[in-house]
Amino acid sequence: MRLDHKSQSKEYDSIWENRYQSPIIMESWTDNDWAKGRTEYLVFLVKINDQSIKTQVTATHEKLAEYRCIDTFPLDYLHLTVKETGLCLTDEKTSDDEITRDELDQLVEEAGEIIKQYEPFEVSLERLNNFKAVVCVEGHDGGVIRDINKNLREKLGLKSLFHDPNFLPHMSITQYKSTEDYQELIQYLEKARDTKIGTVSVDRVMLVIAHLPSEGMHPWIEIVEEFPLKH
Repeated sequence: MRLDHKSQSKEYDSIWENRYQSPIIMESWTDNDWAKGRTEYLVFLVKINDQSIKTQVTATHEKLAEYRCIDTFPLDYLHLTVKETGLCLTDEKTSDDEITRDELDQLVEEAGEIIKQYEPFEVSLERLNNFKAVVCVEGHDGGVIRDINKNLREKLGLKSLFHDPNFLPHMSITQYKSTEDYQELIQYLEKARDTKIGTVSVDRVMLVIAHLPSEGMHPWIEIVEEFPLKH
């Protein structure tokens, strides 16, 4: 595939132009119209394990935590989403947005065939942005993750979510818990917009269960399968 960093950067800029819009407040991960009380959500992602990246995020967290509207994500949660499956794992399937453990085995096998066609690639984590529900770091990769998203969606028959067609990789580092001092936060982000976090070398994609908290603010991630890229 042909990488296009220039167009991707312009797409991030378009989102940044809307930074003053009211944020989406995270009130509950499970009491909503998509989780419906379920707690095991399947996601393809790139886990961020690089210690130098985590050190840089910690320094950014310290600044952002000064704002009362912010709730920072734990370092163990840091990742780049590749494709939300739109599926919840269940022992007994009762709706189209659920998958059983037996069906999961087939999903894993088919996903591996798709992902192994991609060469390892790099993602430059730079520039803070406001994605309505989160403060994030943009993930500049020239379009590789969007292409993987598209192939997983089409070849596995996964639901196309509203953000999938124009998917922009990003590493969420905070969510919003209120609108208190939100305008002041945006003014800080304008000053810190050009923050550089580092570069991630991606050689695998993971399928994980995001365990959504019935109480509390943060999901935790359980790895189901690791899919190495082409070597």
